Amino acid sequence: MTEEDNKLDDENVRKFNDALIDISWKNLENHYNRFKDIDSKAIGVITISGLLITFLSKPVDTDCLTKTFFIITMVFFLITIALCILVIRTRTSAAISTENLIKLPRNEKETTRIIGTVASVEKIVCDITNTKARDLRFSIYSLGISIIMLIFYSILSF
Repeated sequence: MTEEDNKLDDENVRKFNDALIDISWKNLENHYNRFKDIDSKAIGVITISGLLITFLSKPVDTDCLTKTFFIITMVFFLITIALCILVIRTRTSAAISTENLIKLPRNEKETTRIIGTVASVEKIVCDITNTKARDLRFSIYSLGISIIMLIFYSILSF
């Protein structure tokens, strides 16, 4: 292998590592955007639940079935709100030290270290957003049940 071939290989490795760093940053940015989007959706579900709770009036009937639907509906609305609060609660998350990244990598080992650091933070943020998404999904299921129960309650009480 000639010196020119080694230079070409080094340049290709550098380009590949640069591409990996770019992909890692974009993935991390996508996870942070997903994080914020899930929070926004949870706030929307809380708002919708609050509005729908206003349609839930105290049962006028002494009918046991009406009271039962009232209680079930209220419980599911409260579950929905509680799950959304779990979604938007403050969480600790990993962050990448800018100080460590300011220094330009001098060799392939340092470049690999940066890629590994970004990838590990990406995994942590991905795990957090997946948990938030799961909690949001359950809150939406609960909201759906709440709406169905509210419809039945409204039919029974009027």
